[in-house]
Amino acid sequence: MPKKSRSNLESQLEWYYVSTQTLVRILIGILVLAGAIAGGIFFFLKRDETAVRAKQAIAEADDALVRARQQKDAALLGKEIASAEEMLGEARKDLAAGSNEKATRTAVEVKSRALKIIAGASMKSNANVVDTAGDVTIQKANRNTWESLKPNTSVGEGDFIKTGPNGTAEVLWNDGTMYRIRPETLFEVHGAGGLSGANVKLVVGTTDVNTGDKSKASVSTDAALANIGTNASVGMDTDSQRTNVSSFAGSTTLTDKAGRTAVLGPRERAAASKEGGIGPKSTLPESPSLTVPDDNLEIDFKKRDPLRLRWSKVTDATTYEVEIARSRFFVKDSILDIGASERSKAEVLINISQIQPGAYFWHVRSLRKGNPPALSDWSASRRFKVESGELSQARIDTLPPDLVITQRPNVVGSSVVLVGRTAPGASVTVNGEIADVGGDGTFRKVISMGGDGLQTIVIKSRTAGGETVKKESVLISSN
Repeated sequence: MPKKSRSNLESQLEWYYVSTQTLVRILIGILVLAGAIAGGIFFFLKRDETAVRAKQAIAEADDALVRARQQKDAALLGKEIASAEEMLGEARKDLAAGSNEKATRTAVEVKSRALKIIAGASMKSNANVVDTAGDVTIQKANRNTWESLKPNTSVGEGDFIKTGPNGTAEVLWNDGTMYRIRPETLFEVHGAGGLSGANVKLVVGTTDVNTGDKSKASVSTDAALANIGTNASVGMDTDSQRTNVSSFAGSTTLTDKAGRTAVLGPRERAAASKEGGIGPKSTLPESPSLTVPDDNLEIDFKKRDPLRLRWSKVTDATTYEVEIARSRFFVKDSILDIGASERSKAEVLINISQIQPGAYFWHVRSLRKGNPPALSDWSASRRFKVESGELSQARIDTLPPDLVITQRPNVVGSSVVLVGRTAPGASVTVNGEIADVGGDGTFRKVISMGGDGLQTIVIKSRTAGGETVKKESVLISSN
């Protein structure tokens, strides 16, 4: 075989010359293409993952809405439920259009709204213990044991409530009637609201009754029955011999065991004996109005300036009774010793150096001496705070206070019981109404809500360091 020459071999080969710059460009192109492919794969995988999340969120929101529609008060929530359904429809459209994250956010909001509706409806009760102080116990119907009574406990037919020497309890009915059960009292629940109103039996002791513009109440004793009308304020006490009824506002019909009646108007009092018969009516003096100082006054303990308390004069009053207490219930062991409780003048001077720093409440009532003496209703109470200089300075340096709603708002008819905790010394308002804050920062507030449906409660806590705001949603049904 003949050997090819070098020149013939070179003529059969094609040579290509590539510059270094071109080679770099080729490599970069390959890398970009690989990145694009990887990115595309990641995009489609991610898109599929967000779609799964959106579908799950929509399913959960749909389930929550179904449960919200099944609530017995769903008819009151037509607008809220319709709005949530419309939002859920938008979430489905966003999912179909590929806007998965937007669909997820909308579905989560729908679920939140539905759960608020469900929670609001499930927390309703017919009668509820708003607050207690001191020794208060309850014996539930068909039981023979007594248990400590705690706030937010529902009470019903046949329950007994008993208070000790320093015990007080507030019970709110769904129609808006409020009972304040005083110390050394045995109180039986006969009915928890409804068309017949809030019905109880006062076995022994004292209770105050306040009705609203849509509520009535009846209180029976072994001696009589008191039917209390709307917008009334009544004080009742009973023992083994007689029942005393003081009507401070509104109208009350007192009926004895023989069926004899007496109608008591504002500032009238009468007594029914257990043997039968109603004594003559007598008038009661007006309740004073507190004038000085303003509510929630803060006093510097170090200055030791005396505190002057003043109230309006009552024409037919002989003297006035003044109480200052650490408890808003004015239970016996919380009342300060300020000397004689009765004052002939419409003012009293308090030596601050004899009071420990803290929060205090004060109120006044009129007394007209006689047999028996005539007492007005207690005035609305006011609060003042005695603070040391160290405490005041500490508050100036703080951040906005913590604010925690410690229990789900409890709906009782058209009223709501709210319980929370904030910084000691903070000022708290609930829908603009001032709430009393304890020395440990806890507070409890009952507010009335107008209208039906899902409503918002705004809670604000303020110190010198700033303000913290929380909102809660509740379902209101006044029917």
